[in-house]
Amino acid sequence: MFSLRDRIALVTGAGNGIGRAIAIAYARAGAHVVVAGRNPETLGQVAAEVRAAGREALACPVDVRNVAAVRAMVDQAVGRFGRLNILVNNAGLINRVPSLDETEEAWDAVIQTNVKGLFFCCQAAGAHMIPKRRGTIINLASIFSLAASPERTAYGASKAAVMQITKTLAVEWAPHNLRVNALAPGATRTPTREVTLGDPARLQVLVPRYPLGRIADPDDMVGAALFLASDASAFVTGQTIFVDGGYTVA
Repeated sequence: MFSLRDRIALVTGAGNGIGRAIAIAYARAGAHVVVAGRNPETLGQVAAEVRAAGREALACPVDVRNVAAVRAMVDQAVGRFGRLNILVNNAGLINRVPSLDETEEAWDAVIQTNVKGLFFCCQAAGAHMIPKRRGTIINLASIFSLAASPERTAYGASKAAVMQITKTLAVEWAPHNLRVNALAPGATRTPTREVTLGDPARLQVLVPRYPLGRIADPDDMVGAALFLASDASAFVTGQTIFVDGGYTVA
């Protein structure tokens, strides 16, 4: 039920962290993987790991804030493999700043990446999936889709929007046999969080907020990502699965 054999998956933000872990896990589960992101060097490394797992890979440098580039990315994936079965919207931008110090430029960068970019990736993929009447989309939400944290106004707003986009598309596209769900991580050791999570003093404050007593690694997201992409979740749509060590229920 968890096999992805010969399915075509596109993972944005695949150059490192959670996106990389999901891309490699999908390859090991049998999928051919399109790895997308802004850094061609890291994408090339992940594509090589996908091929090492015995599957085909395509690296697509893209900035998801550019809608024309997003559409070209999806068209390139379909042109190479003939179809697209799975989309994982992992590309995202995190910022932490006092709300009185938030700038228009920083606000726009977060919203355009996490909301606009994610939606238009869904739209571009959906345009190919709907005629085939098969496909699944997984959007990366966050614990801050629900929980509030100081100095995360833009980020929290963007991730709350991800949950609502997920639910709306799930309802709208269900008649076409498309499933749309979200995966919401807690604090995870990724390159974008190195400064925060590498600080012992910060960890002393943060870790006790997680009932399981630790911070996540990218591989902790793999099980839920495989479940949502596979036939094991065939009757699941419009849901957000919190992979957060209990943070949102503590």
